[in-house]
Amino acid sequence: MDYVYNFNNVSLTFVSNDINIQIQSYLADSSGKPSLSSTNIDYFTVNAEKSSLPALNLKAYLEILINDFITSKYSKNLSLVTSVGSPIVSISSTTGLLAGMSVAHPDFAAGTTVTSVRDSTTLKLSTNATGTSTDQEAYISTADWDIDFSALDYLLSIIDFAAL
Repeated sequence: MDYVYNFNNVSLTFVSNDINIQIQSYLADSSGKPSLSSTNIDYFTVNAEKSSLPALNLKAYLEILINDFITSKYSKNLSLVTSVGSPIVSISSTTGLLAGMSVAHPDFAAGTTVTSVRDSTTLKLSTNATGTSTDQEAYISTADWDIDFSALDYLLSIIDFAAL
């Protein structure tokens, strides 16, 4: 699954001799539809201090900062209930899980991803389970996400961070 990084609010706060930059953001699917947590857009805020920003390659730095934040926000260890031959798994809660996330679990082949979040406790994966297990831990992550950061070009064109 490809995701597009968008921001809806940028605030600059002067703190001592520095500037705190808060970027309120969200991920959208390739059609532009925001990812949802329950019925709300799943907003997140990335913070940086101006003094920590590099003079060159600011976009690359922000991409790394935001990507690291996304990884820490969405990647998690969770216990799955699997059934041999089925791509459907049960989990305690699907909160924060999105289509396209990578799944590392002994009952699934490498490269398995979340195809869909079916309800609050059920996921459909891209491959069938090779075994049956109850309560075996899986690492579900954003490892294979391709995130479009082109919104940063616009952000960097309207705010001259070097001049702040």
